[in-house]
Amino acid sequence: ANAGAVQLLDDSYRRRLVGLVSGEAGDLSQPLLSPLYYISRALAPFSDLRESSDANIGTAVPQLLAQGVSAIVLADIGTIPADTADALGAWIEKGGMLIRFAGPRLAA
Repeated sequence: ANAGAVQLLDDSYRRRLVGLVSGEAGDLSQPLLSPLYYISRALAPFSDLRESSDANIGTAVPQLLAQGVSAIVLADIGTIPADTADALGAWIEKGGMLIRFAGPRLAA
């Protein structure tokens, strides 16, 4: 480590785009109860977050995929529609990462 040192970094050091989907509209009066509150606080220092404004997973996931996210976090999403599941499967096969957090709707 001196003034003439050069450090080469690959793409693993860049911030990744992460899509967040909760399946419910955000309740601004009680943000601590939001399914995405703690997830977004944990990921924010290390990634660029894209939270879906649509509570419908059938439209939220394709919107996030179109934005080129590297990972998608599903917080307490119940049944995934077949066409959305197919799109997610193809995206995962191409290297995307899907993370699902359990909750009451996932168990139902």
